Amino acid sequence: MQNQKTQYEIAIAALLHDIGKFKQRAYKGVEKGNVSSNAVSMEGQILPPARNEYGYAYRHALWTYDFFQADLLPIVRKIQFDMKLDWEKIARESASHHNPSTSSYAAYIAEADRVSAANDRVGKEEEYRKGSYYKKPLRSLFPDIHLDGEHQAEKSLYYYALAPICKTPYPSYPFSEGTELDYKRLWDEFLYALHNLPESMTILQLLAKLKDLLLEYTWCIPSATNDNFNDVSLYDHSVTTMAFALALSNGVSDTGKVRVFAADVSGIQQFIFQSKYSSFKYAAKIFRGRSFIVSAFSKAFKLALANELGLIPFTDIIDAGGKFTILLPNDDTLVVKLDDFMKKQEDFFLKKYMGSLAVLADYSKVIALDEFGKDRFRDTQKELARLLNAQKGRKYSAILADIDPVLRSEPIDGNRCQICGKHTVHAVGNEVICSDCKELIRLGGHLLKFPYIALSEANEDSHGYEIVSGLCIDVCEHLATDDMSVFSLQGNDASYPIWRLNTYSPDTTFEEIGKSNVDENGIGKHFLAYVKIDVDNLGEIFIHGFPSDTYSISRYVTLSRLLNTFFNVHVYYLLEENYPMAYTVLSGGDDVFIILPWKQAASFVLELRKRFADFCCQNEALHFSAGIVVGGSSEPFSLLDKRANEALDGKAKEFEEPEAISGSVPVKMNKTLDGKAKKSIKKNCVCYFNVCFTYPLLEQLLVDSDTLQKFIRDEAYGLSSGFVYRMYRYVNDSLSKDLRKEYSVFSKIRYDLVRNVAAKDELKRDEVFSFFLTKFDNFKDRKEKERFKVMLMHTMYMLRKDTGKENE
Repeated sequence: MQNQKTQYEIAIAALLHDIGKFKQRAYKGVEKGNVSSNAVSMEGQILPPARNEYGYAYRHALWTYDFFQADLLPIVRKIQFDMKLDWEKIARESASHHNPSTSSYAAYIAEADRVSAANDRVGKEEEYRKGSYYKKPLRSLFPDIHLDGEHQAEKSLYYYALAPICKTPYPSYPFSEGTELDYKRLWDEFLYALHNLPESMTILQLLAKLKDLLLEYTWCIPSATNDNFNDVSLYDHSVTTMAFALALSNGVSDTGKVRVFAADVSGIQQFIFQSKYSSFKYAAKIFRGRSFIVSAFSKAFKLALANELGLIPFTDIIDAGGKFTILLPNDDTLVVKLDDFMKKQEDFFLKKYMGSLAVLADYSKVIALDEFGKDRFRDTQKELARLLNAQKGRKYSAILADIDPVLRSEPIDGNRCQICGKHTVHAVGNEVICSDCKELIRLGGHLLKFPYIALSEANEDSHGYEIVSGLCIDVCEHLATDDMSVFSLQGNDASYPIWRLNTYSPDTTFEEIGKSNVDENGIGKHFLAYVKIDVDNLGEIFIHGFPSDTYSISRYVTLSRLLNTFFNVHVYYLLEENYPMAYTVLSGGDDVFIILPWKQAASFVLELRKRFADFCCQNEALHFSAGIVVGGSSEPFSLLDKRANEALDGKAKEFEEPEAISGSVPVKMNKTLDGKAKKSIKKNCVCYFNVCFTYPLLEQLLVDSDTLQKFIRDEAYGLSSGFVYRMYRYVNDSLSKDLRKEYSVFSKIRYDLVRNVAAKDELKRDEVFSFFLTKFDNFKDRKEKERFKVMLMHTMYMLRKDTGKENE
């Protein structure tokens, strides 16, 4: 195991090993006047000789060395760090990764670079002499994803503009070459951000900031332009190279293997929605605090694990939606340490979270580097997924093997907390709230006020919430000297890496969110909608989505990071801009759980679906399903959470029916009774009021409801809200098993139309008749009846006068 100083030197060198590609492209590869003479004098030591040519190859590595000498070192030499690093050695080893010496940092980086990138580069070295490399933008990998995994890989026509990540979330079409001016502008912005480092910081904080700056400015830069696809970013290649280099350098011998630690945070919703009562004071703040803890859980766990093993916390390659993967050294002595660590953490989780939150982990697999190659990586992923899935039935297995099998709750020597209903506490005044819930309320309040998030060691003097054993997290106004990891919340302080908050929430109560449905005339019901969204077939997409000849660790990481960016970052901004009264329970990885005013729910899902389609380049294999449940703000949150799960997993995720819909939709082929193939929609739908809708049908529901509301609100149509209620009863009768009711419906509807549509204008009268009779023509189909019933229900809720009784 390398010491901390060496690990940080290797990590920085590996992370920045290809930064020269960024600078080289910004200056169109013109070295004269742009690369220092000091750097040029080192080319014989840094670069390998060009094959069959005079001079040296891989010129971007020379630009990497120049970046250290001209740009980074003048900055870091002014900063007070907690340890001294050999910056000249870092620069030299980073730039020598194409010409490494034996047993050097560069040798580990070269091997890591090969594993990360070898599958992605099938052409010759960068064609810098032709000047084309600085014009090639990063292509999107989404168009090349299909569920069969055996299709022919093709170049994507979608590409990303050269701009910071927060400014250009969606790919453009058609393909268009970039320009050196875009590279130069982006490079200048990157250098400007680099100069914002504080006067003193830890090396851990520096490396975290460098990694974050690469995410911000190199997510849109192709890691190589000499392959057929140009679809892996410089950021994704750099962080995977760093992770592999650290894992390899800390191994006991040069075996070319790494141990994989795969983990999944379990019990997220159970933890968030634990409550003793249906509604309570501080509900919004404590949910905000719990959601924040969930979003921070994997980050804290990884830091605690690294501290326990004597590693630095930069060997993770995936962290999205509660699932994370860490590369560990091939060292059998670590297994005992890992076992002890998991026992300690599970003991803490069992007491702290009362059996709700837990980390399921498998670290039994040692993988040879060639198993990350395109020919074997798919099998490797299947095996890792199988091993982790097997842990789902072994929750708390590490600790339960050593304790009394009978789990005892806390002794009741006080009152149960009025919020969580689990911990006991002695009452003080009228409020009976345990210390854990008080901390979560405090965190939930601070998230809207303070600029920093800090992780620190848990001890008697520590501040914050102990999130995992030995580690506290806090949202604070000022930083403390003992803070280990520091983040700037939403980028409020450019000195530190950005904590991109994924849980947007207004500074208000759930009751106020519900009341926002009511207009100035008192019309509308103050209900809440619980919206759950999950990407369909994601496991299959990750394992079989790419053609076998392009499947690689870097593409796997890129896909994971892109999906997490959409749900973790862009959903936040969508809510902030268009749905300011929405409340994020969970967002990240591949799923979303939002609470918002009920009448905005369907529109939100439709808008998010369109944005996701744009984000995924209109790829029909990539889509999500959603469940929408409507309920009052005083109803038990745990019950509504359960109903939302049933709507998503029990209805939308199981949806499959033949459908004739305009536009392209994902289909699978089934056989009819006569043996002919028919198209059927699989998943890719919304369950609303317990009825499944395809997205076009849900959009049509909103259009129909608006039309019906117009008939009621405009007196010229002569239609009353009472007519809508009667229509609702007629539809109910038509769905009845009582044949007398079912067959009498049509005559009642026609009679009611003739008698009660009082429009004097013949055109308006015909408009009403046409609207309803067209709907009735579809009444032979039971599903159409159910959808029409939902449309009427939606309309009645929109038109109903608020009485203050939300459960009416």
